[in-house]
Amino acid sequence: MGNVEIASDVSNQVNKKVTVSLVLGILSILTSLISIGLILGIIGLIFGIIGMKQMKRSGFNDRKKVIIAIISCVLGIFITLLISITAGTLLLS
Repeated sequence: MGNVEIASDVSNQVNKKVTVSLVLGILSILTSLISIGLILGIIGLIFGIIGMKQMKRSGFNDRKKVIIAIISCVLGIFITLLISITAGTLLLS
């Protein structure tokens, strides 16, 4: 394997992790009415952080996609928690 092939493999692995993170972030926002949004958001956030660390090491420059993926995961987690707390408060009062 040449250096170009190795660099291509690394960038493909990083891109896959970031794409998975982005998809899970969007799904966590869409499923925020049920508790699955929290789980998907946390898993997506982990993939996003791992992808960002690998991106820094490999020199892969698609920072916008990583930032959008992480923000969508955090937003999905926040919306799910907000809905759960609001529903719990309404049920208890």
